[in-house]
Amino acid sequence: MTFNYFQVKAIDNDKGHNGQVRYSIVQQPNQKGTKFIVDEVTGDIRTNKARGNPPLEGVCSFKVEITDINDNPPLFDRQEYRENVKQDTPKGTNILRVSASDEDADNNGAIVANLTAPYDPTDLDYFEINPDSGWISL
Repeated sequence: MTFNYFQVKAIDNDKGHNGQVRYSIVQQPNQKGTKFIVDEVTGDIRTNKARGNPPLEGVCSFKVEITDINDNPPLFDRQEYRENVKQDTPKGTNILRVSASDEDADNNGAIVANLTAPYDPTDLDYFEINPDSGWISL
């Protein structure tokens, strides 16, 4: 009996914990089981069962998919946002827009804006933010 195997290798240049790579096999919805197992640390992929003697030959195809985790912080276009608002500014006026980008893929890179008032929660009575566009209005 022999177990055939090969190895996949991925490198993540992030520092520390964010740079650790783990391997797994994702089972498809219509699949009844997997014929392979993967070592999550080394990337060694092996057949799940011993092959007979004499070994038979078979062909298998698979897809390697690299998924992204939320490991990059958003980058804002400014370090600080400040704006002076005149007392007679009409309600609903757009005051300023916050903008950020995120290098993460898919939903991990989605930016959703919100306002907080760390010192006085009533400060939020005067402003609102559009979570998608980043516009802060009076």
